[in-house]
Amino acid sequence: MASFFFDVRSYKLHFGLDLLQSSFEISMEALYERIRSAEAKLAHYMENGGIVERDAEGNVIFDEVIVHEFELEEATECANTFRKSFMMSIYHQWERYARSVVGSNEFTHPKLIAKLDAKGIVTDPSITEIHCLVNVIKHNSRAWAEKLFDKNPNLFSTLFAKLPDKEIDWYEALILTDNDVMRLIGIIRNSVPLPTAG
Repeated sequence: MASFFFDVRSYKLHFGLDLLQSSFEISMEALYERIRSAEAKLAHYMENGGIVERDAEGNVIFDEVIVHEFELEEATECANTFRKSFMMSIYHQWERYARSVVGSNEFTHPKLIAKLDAKGIVTDPSITEIHCLVNVIKHNSRAWAEKLFDKNPNLFSTLFAKLPDKEIDWYEALILTDNDVMRLIGIIRNSVPLPTAG
């Protein structure tokens, strides 16, 4: 009779990744609906005009367009913030799995990868990109951001330049797309063995 192996920990993580990805897609669609609504309101204003208040001298003191532009900008920024938060969550799911496999919470990321490798668990080399990404999000750190920038400069705003003597909000400079998130989820999946083997 053929042998059969079932790894509960990897099954739990793969199942959790499926749930988290579905939740991400549903949440993003809700955010996109808000973005589309804000875009429609702004377009309607630009075509038809709206509320504009002036003082006695005719100077504009309020223009409705400011509200529509703010709502569109904020909805777009919320989508980017959610992507960053999601990547922190999904990486920590993997990290908890990895630490349970090696039986310790004491290892740094490189040592954790080495311990997994010693147990025959192959991780995607790009998992280090996610590790850097999560630390940029958590710490807004120049050191982590520069490591991430060297690995993948496309994750930063096209207006961003890595200037050595400039104070930079690295968290704000980091721009994730849905495609980025899906690619990074794939890296996580590639770093977990399938739960069954013949």
